[in-house]
Amino acid sequence: MKLGVVLGLAMACLSSVSFADGKEEPYPPLFARNLREGQTMETFLQSVMSPFRNGAGRGDKLTREMVDQLARRNETLMKSMIVSQFALLDLNQDGIVTRDEAEQSRAKPDGRVSPQFTQALFAADADGDGNISISEAYKNVKPINMSGVPDDRLAAYLALGDGNSVTASQIMEQAMAVFRSVDADGNTILSRDEVMRVAARIPAAVRPSIVSGLQGDPASCNLPRPSADAETVLLGTYDGDAMADVHVGNPYDETTTSTIDIQPGKKPLHRGDELRSTDLDSVRRG
Repeated sequence: MKLGVVLGLAMACLSSVSFADGKEEPYPPLFARNLREGQTMETFLQSVMSPFRNGAGRGDKLTREMVDQLARRNETLMKSMIVSQFALLDLNQDGIVTRDEAEQSRAKPDGRVSPQFTQALFAADADGDGNISISEAYKNVKPINMSGVPDDRLAAYLALGDGNSVTASQIMEQAMAVFRSVDADGNTILSRDEVMRVAARIPAAVRPSIVSGLQGDPASCNLPRPSADAETVLLGTYDGDAMADVHVGNPYDETTTSTIDIQPGKKPLHRGDELRSTDLDSVRRG
């Protein structure tokens, strides 16, 4: 079997965008951050609805009371986690975590220390000396929602309703309207040109992650098209195996690797991969 490493680089092929002074209202950030080349309507709706489901549980309505309750619970869990995670990083138990100690932990991951916590910890370095005391951590580390949804983003869903509550159907209706306004050809898959066409409506706060700063000649990186008899599949990975001696981007973000086994079949296979920016996808063919 051959082992090849496939990196998710397709997004780097977006060309730069010039923004017109359009008069149309910007898309809500909750929707805009999910408008990406290659995004299907199904995956777009799943991405939009996932934080709502985390907040509303099995119900179909998210209320201000629920958001506030989750925020209080998250703060309590966060304070407890700060103490326990700090103790794991503080290798010499002197009450201070240094970058060297954090790097030692990253180089030998055991699953006990969250990479997201390490990143948030050093963002709380008030005096900028590269060392974090337990007092700095306890006072300054910003809450990380234990379900992975920042509290402010969850609260923003309420604005899609009456400000105090919102239902699943209200969000779905508005999300589908946004997607269809971008999907000009109606094929339920967003193309580079379609995303570029509405770039002026993407709020500045989330625009950099979607289109800003992406350079390149689109013709130089066109992806191969499937043959007429090929089966087309979209594969996605989320939590892979941690890599101790390799990192992509920020060294304090955990880099993972996932393996996809492809067995012989009767038809050609056209594969598309949707990866996190810090996940390396290995493909093995039987």
